[in-house]
Amino acid sequence: MKNPEATVDPVSIKPKASERFITLDVMRGFVMLALSWGLIGREAMLQQPSLAWLGEQLNHVKWTGLAFWDMIQPFFWFVVGAALPFARARRLKIGESRSAMLRHSLWRAIKLVLVGQILLSIQVSKLVIHPRETLTQLAVCYMLCVLIYELPLRGQVLAAAGLMALNWGLYQVFPGAAGPFSPADNVGVIIDRAVFGMDSAGRWVTIYFVGSTVSMLIGAWAGTFLLGPKTRQAKVKILAAAGAAGLALGLALSPFVPVMQKTWTASYTFLTSGLVVLVLAALFWTLDLKGWKKPAYPLVVVGMNGIFFYALSQALGTWVDKSLAVFTHRFEFAGALAPLLQPTAAVGLMWLVCLWLYRRKIFIKL
Repeated sequence: MKNPEATVDPVSIKPKASERFITLDVMRGFVMLALSWGLIGREAMLQQPSLAWLGEQLNHVKWTGLAFWDMIQPFFWFVVGAALPFARARRLKIGESRSAMLRHSLWRAIKLVLVGQILLSIQVSKLVIHPRETLTQLAVCYMLCVLIYELPLRGQVLAAAGLMALNWGLYQVFPGAAGPFSPADNVGVIIDRAVFGMDSAGRWVTIYFVGSTVSMLIGAWAGTFLLGPKTRQAKVKILAAAGAAGLALGLALSPFVPVMQKTWTASYTFLTSGLVVLVLAALFWTLDLKGWKKPAYPLVVVGMNGIFFYALSQALGTWVDKSLAVFTHRFEFAGALAPLLQPTAAVGLMWLVCLWLYRRKIFIKL
């Protein structure tokens, strides 16, 4: 008699909700390392003629368009969304009720807001409360995503479409002097002035969470798909096709709705989500289908303590950089490579903190 186990095709085994999904840890780790490295090294790169092009990619575009730095936030939003189905499945497996899960999600959102406002206050050296702060926006999007994810799939899609329609409609119905997306006086700027008493001209507006929630929802749908019954090979192909479709849709919309992160337009949502899904497909093929996981170890170390690394880099990144420069002299002896080496060394030190935690199985969550 044949051994039943011998007939099982390994690539048909789907990720289990109880197991760690390494691809998401790798993506989360990449975002955090790239964010920290760019914040520390960007200015020095901009001042180095041979690296100015890289420095520009580590900065946001002024208003419309897309640079590498404009991918960081949707990348992270997507990963947070993609982790949601895995966390939900684990909690359901241990018998946790939906009401308990909602309470947990709400408490997590509150903690994200508190940590975000504390980090911002540390950075500006005074107590502030700012609605556009990154973790605060993340908390709002996360809670909306959790609530929408409780709906049937059709309701989720309708909610996502409604959010995109609302985001587009607000700017169209209340245009600024230079049109719907006028940097000086678009509807988001007007709302921020009237409600929060702050000037968002040319900057992110508080209501960008309306559009960015959709990016997180797309991540949640991707996570749900990864938990599904299809083979890993089929998943890679479908993810690649979906990513290409999102990219194409974003480009098709761009002549009519500008690609713009600061108002999180529909074209920006589809374009960035398409790119992230393509990255997800490539990593899923590399890590889960081919099993080439060892090179991803440095990213996993950070990815499993992503929020901690973010808080560490935001609160102490500048201090670590300046302290290290006392000994490295910012690698001036390396010439044109100096702007690359200094942030690498600074981020490396913070990575060692995560490595210490990782080896002791200490994972700090919110």
